[in-house]
Amino acid sequence: MIVGDDDGPPTRPVEVPQLPLTRSLRGLPASPGVAVGRVVVFDRRSVPIARRAIEAAEVRVEVSRLHDAITHSRTHLEALRDRLDPSIDAEHRLVLEAHLLMVKDELLVTSTETEIRAGKCAEWALRQVADELVRRLQTAKESYLRERAHDIEHVVEDVLRALTGAGTDLPALEDASVLVASDLSAAELLALPRGRLLALVTELGTPTGHTAILARALHVPAVVGVRGATRSIEAGSVVIVDARRGEVQVDPSIEARASAEDRVDRYRSFSGRLRESRDAHTALADGTRIEILANLEIEVELDEALDERAEGIGLYRTEFLYLDGTQPDEERLTEVFTRVGRAFAPRTVTLRTFDLGSDKMPRARGGEVGRRHDAFEAAPNPALGLRGLRLALAMPEVFRTQIRAVLRAAHTTPLRLMFPMVCTVEELREAKRVVEHARRELVQARVPHALVPIGAMIEVPSAVVLADVLAAECDFFSIGTNDLAQYALAVDRGDPAVAGLASPLSPGLLRLLRPIMIAAASCDLPVSLCGDMASHPLAMPVLIGLGLRSLSMPASEIPLARAIASRLDLAACVQVAEAVLACATEPEVRRAIVARLGETLGDLWDEHGLVL
Repeated sequence: MIVGDDDGPPTRPVEVPQLPLTRSLRGLPASPGVAVGRVVVFDRRSVPIARRAIEAAEVRVEVSRLHDAITHSRTHLEALRDRLDPSIDAEHRLVLEAHLLMVKDELLVTSTETEIRAGKCAEWALRQVADELVRRLQTAKESYLRERAHDIEHVVEDVLRALTGAGTDLPALEDASVLVASDLSAAELLALPRGRLLALVTELGTPTGHTAILARALHVPAVVGVRGATRSIEAGSVVIVDARRGEVQVDPSIEARASAEDRVDRYRSFSGRLRESRDAHTALADGTRIEILANLEIEVELDEALDERAEGIGLYRTEFLYLDGTQPDEERLTEVFTRVGRAFAPRTVTLRTFDLGSDKMPRARGGEVGRRHDAFEAAPNPALGLRGLRLALAMPEVFRTQIRAVLRAAHTTPLRLMFPMVCTVEELREAKRVVEHARRELVQARVPHALVPIGAMIEVPSAVVLADVLAAECDFFSIGTNDLAQYALAVDRGDPAVAGLASPLSPGLLRLLRPIMIAAASCDLPVSLCGDMASHPLAMPVLIGLGLRSLSMPASEIPLARAIASRLDLAACVQVAEAVLACATEPEVRRAIVARLGETLGDLWDEHGLVL
């Protein structure tokens, strides 16, 4: 369930005094929802180890102990993987497979063996190697690598527990509870009884870490990065976890608790009503058609998108096929694209070529993608470095392999192809030449294939300025407002100190949309929008007023988007858009929307938990 507002106060973790009189702690929203319950505390720092020197005669025994512990840890992870609920199997399996790869990592194992031969017991050697690896990851420029440091710590602690016999010490959760932990691995989260975990609060972790990914898949509200949580929140106390705003209220008043419980019940009922009235098509109250599409990252999300009757896939992020430790070949890519396309046929699936780099770093060391790993790490500013389309063009063989797979899959199912982070016309033209080269190869090899519409993602300021020229070079636009906000507003969305400034209601961002729409209209070019703004309850009427008729969003947001659209008429949306473009500040934008549409949408905003 989702309550609160995307545009609440920034959620930067703050230091909190021990046992303050008024306890309202802040962290980072990791999995949306709200929950009220009693606390179980799980304060597990690191496994205590003995720093014992060994003789040369003991080396073989210590190496054997290390491998036995690794085998034990691997067996434990494999058992968890094999017990996964089939309905959510794929997403969890990806995370556990990643941890299995870390357990078997050759660098970690061989480095530990080297330390053992240097005279350290297995526990001491593993701890020293892991600490150095974690230190290197934590000081990396890329957020993806920094987040993987937590995964390494989780995996190593599991092996250390096997070495020392310390056990997991996971709480039993005999009753429905809110778990407050120093940290929690993805495997540990899976080991908890699903029906008894009301919410999760951790001192460490990030919203894009594996534990957060799993919490979202399990629909468990989660707030991470809450410093001092295990010291400031006593076991048995009652808390309100508002995981939309990243807030934890400790020992709330009876009134606050009742209000939170009412929000839980109201949103559950609200979500149910929205889904009961869902339709396969979306239209404004005056009959104007609005196309609601789904964003897709991994195949397990297909079922939810189909269940919500999405009218197609507006954004399939193909880079996630490259992040699990392998570089997919043409046959594998063709198989995946065909399967996704057929699941939605005759509705169209839009495939975005891989947008690797920055915070989406491949774990693979093999193949061209893996060989680029060191270059990614060395980049002074990855967000402005080799990423998106410019990275694809720097790896022509990998890029052409993906293009060939798209063309082959399009032979049997309707697909579109779009390029991320288009910054210049030259880049777009070069990418189109790669498509033509791939097509000629398939023709010569007599491999069945089909041409596909080609689009450009508009997500950097230069693409906005060049929109009129880019429109003449492609078949459609897709506006990526997440990155457009980051680059236009100079905000790192991964930095909790400033992430709240990248608001979908920022006048600086909203004003960039009009020139894109004008350029597209001049060429009769279809435009969709696939950023978080697409489903924002306040921004959506503005987008429609600016001319957007195709919006792509997470499948879970589709029911509310359809409910909002059904109450609007085009004339009112145009008026709101004009008023908003005249605003100078975000509060003015918010007030302008509420003043004009409050009577029409106020109850939906209220039921959604929007803070106006």
